Amino acid sequence: MLFSQKENHNTALILSNNYSPLTAPAMSDYLEDFLAFRQTSLTTKKTYAKAIRVFISYLSDEEITTPTEETLLAFREHLFNKSLEATTIASYINALKQLFNWLEEKGLYKNIARNIKGAKVNAQYHRKEALTQEQAKSILESLKGNSLEAKRNYAILLLALCCGLRTIEIVRANKEDITFKLGSKVLLIQGKGKLDKADFVKLPAPVEEAIKDYLQERGEAPATAPLFASNSDRNHGKRLTTDSISRIIKSSFRGVGLDSKTLTAHSTRHTFITLFLMNGGTLEEARQIARHSSINTTMIYNHALERAKNNGEAKVCSLLVG
Repeated sequence: MLFSQKENHNTALILSNNYSPLTAPAMSDYLEDFLAFRQTSLTTKKTYAKAIRVFISYLSDEEITTPTEETLLAFREHLFNKSLEATTIASYINALKQLFNWLEEKGLYKNIARNIKGAKVNAQYHRKEALTQEQAKSILESLKGNSLEAKRNYAILLLALCCGLRTIEIVRANKEDITFKLGSKVLLIQGKGKLDKADFVKLPAPVEEAIKDYLQERGEAPATAPLFASNSDRNHGKRLTTDSISRIIKSSFRGVGLDSKTLTAHSTRHTFITLFLMNGGTLEEARQIARHSSINTTMIYNHALERAKNNGEAKVCSLLVG
């Protein structure tokens, strides 16, 4: 086993601090309490749960009952060997850092993850693609229809593409959130990590009309009802989940032959910001309209556009090959 001599030494240190062994079954028992303790979104909790269960499985396979810092280093190497993306590895390590911090606070186990780093992620470019203008138009055209579901899905995609909303912002929207501000029709939104609906996006006329058409088809519902609701027998009228929104958007991509792991629901937001910058929008305007807290986040889009325009490879190749 990797780091066996050093692990034995660290294991002795952990046990000398009166911590009980942390077996895979014990970690499984702690997992539910840890997730209940975390005040975070359901999506984040699912990510934590998946990462920690992978680690629990690793402990079981390796028959490790007292994990140490070296155990985590070996686990990280194990993830690298499985050819996982750097962002996935980083998210797994972050989940374990949160877990072991909680375990130490509860007096259950030493925080062996304090000094562990994840995989380095290149923040200069986004991992998810933006749609081209033609692709986006093709998707919207394919969704047009007269059924309740077709009108809902068309309104969702048009709102996401024309206003750059995140899936969680679409999920949280209520009927009453459509209102006026300074003479413009807007949708109040509760952004990521926000507790209230202090932000808003302006609704272009086609977006407003699409939402209105859908709501009329849906029928009467109180002002506090979700803006977009489920049509299924089981959850009819209830708020869609982020997973549901993601499936609707991903399905719309596949409907026009776009099936790539780099095209996800978040690609609609990338598309909005990219098209805005490509058509004369400034970085500061993009930052404001995308509701980025830092201009550095917005600059990632600009880096991608600048790189796309840079034809250095072709220039050098033309010097070397006729």
